[in-house]
Amino acid sequence: SNAVRSFNDPKIFAVGFMDKSVDDGKITLRGRGIGTWKRGFLLHRRGEVDKQNTLWVSGGSSAFRRSIWNQLGGMNEIYNPFYWEDIDLSYRAQKNGYKIIFEPKSVVVHEHDQGSIKKSRKPFAIQTISYRNQIFFVWLNATDSLLLISHILWLPYHIINTLIKGDIAFSLGLFQAFSQLTRIMMLRREQRKGIKIDDMMVVAPFHRDRVE
Repeated sequence: SNAVRSFNDPKIFAVGFMDKSVDDGKITLRGRGIGTWKRGFLLHRRGEVDKQNTLWVSGGSSAFRRSIWNQLGGMNEIYNPFYWEDIDLSYRAQKNGYKIIFEPKSVVVHEHDQGSIKKSRKPFAIQTISYRNQIFFVWLNATDSLLLISHILWLPYHIINTLIKGDIAFSLGLFQAFSQLTRIMMLRREQRKGIKIDDMMVVAPFHRDRVE
């Protein structure tokens, strides 16, 4: 298949598949992710599926090269139980000089209503974990000094803005992230050793894609 042939390039770490995402009876074609750094965070969303480049591959609809997976240590368990772990792994791989691509001819079907997350967690808990892990991602991966300064300066805005909207999940997620700060710093020091590419170079290919 095209996905298997892609691994002939030794720099390819992962190939993401077309994800026919079924939610409330509607099908959305996913599998290609885009993103940019804005207001101190990495903003990401679904990209159009007419290109091969992607910012990340989804853990449930992709194939990985085992040797690089082992070198990177796989998905980081700090993101347990869900969200951001596949984005984190994809991002780390690219900062280490490896490549990931999207292959639309390899297809999986993802029925969201049958997923374990929505069945086992309430919306508030899911949102809190999502915010916490979004913060984890920045603290673990952002090495550009301007990005880190931007993150720190924008945090008060995000706290106040979410509280005004009645969304206390962000503040709770931030508190949970701070409780893991020592562990984060240890992981961050370890990850810095293999970096070859800076943060802005990773997201540069997606600047023409509009990210809200």
